[in-house]
Amino acid sequence: FHVAKSALTPSAGHALIIGMDFARAPAALIMQVDHIGRLLVLQEVFEENMGVEKFIRDRLMPVMFSPRFQGKPMYIVGDPSGVAKGQIGERSVFTMIKGLGFEAVPAQTNHIKPRLDAVEKWLLMQRDGEAAILFDPEGCPELITALKHKYRYRARKDGELEDKPHKKRPWADLADALQYGCLGTAQNLMGKVMRRIQRSNVKKPNMPVGAWT
Repeated sequence: FHVAKSALTPSAGHALIIGMDFARAPAALIMQVDHIGRLLVLQEVFEENMGVEKFIRDRLMPVMFSPRFQGKPMYIVGDPSGVAKGQIGERSVFTMIKGLGFEAVPAQTNHIKPRLDAVEKWLLMQRDGEAAILFDPEGCPELITALKHKYRYRARKDGELEDKPHKKRPWADLADALQYGCLGTAQNLMGKVMRRIQRSNVKKPNMPVGAWT
């Protein structure tokens, strides 16, 4: 019900939301709320044993600036633990991302229940009798696998389920990125970020003829 029958086309004029999980196995999902209020999950990007900055430069940016996504406003929503400064340098993950030229905001929380609730909210909604969240079958095969059966709670020896889903890669990392992306669709957050993007895109006045350039 939630997997599109063919590749999804991003809507023109609507911002891309990049839900992102950090650490040494970073994962990102390029998403978009379209003109009828559906959340389109368009493309997954993930890597093993790679720092976040290298991941963004070498893996994520080539996808973000591909013809499919180029020219659309975009912002990254990630694990709020990324606001902490590194143990070696003074930069946080979010400071580094903004230094690369992207708008980036921490999700409201990294507690598991509100993250799962944010995804479940989309899964339970419909738009005109169809799913309110759609997953691109070509762009998100591993995420779809995670949601079908790989992202799950393991049973303990006493038969009870563990408190958190099993952290098995890459499926758990992609599920985390989806959770942060869904948290990033909150109207108050989207409005605030889009106003910042619009202000940053205001063109500077042209220099007068004969001025120094």
